[in-house]
Amino acid sequence: MKTNTKKHSTLMVAIILAAVSSASFAIDNQLGTALGHAESATKTDDVKAIETHAEAAKTAITNLELHLKEALNCLNSAIEHSKHGHVELAKKSAEDAVKHLKAAK
Repeated sequence: MKTNTKKHSTLMVAIILAAVSSASFAIDNQLGTALGHAESATKTDDVKAIETHAEAAKTAITNLELHLKEALNCLNSAIEHSKHGHVELAKKSAEDAVKHLKAAK
């Protein structure tokens, strides 16, 4: 049974790594959007433009933060299910994490 548990743990680590690597572009994109707006706010003397860019940056960061928190919850669930040998539930939780990481775009 230990070998089976070890295989499941290895599978979960692989799924989690795939989820994180597939989402790295989404995170970079969202951070890039926020940074671009924040930088634009620093380059203008128009208070309305500053407000608009600051709001856009804030929205990008908030969206990213919410999806990352949900992804962490899903990954924690995947880990717990994996520890108990619940392969299908662990995979489903990892899949949900991938969805949230992709949604962070």
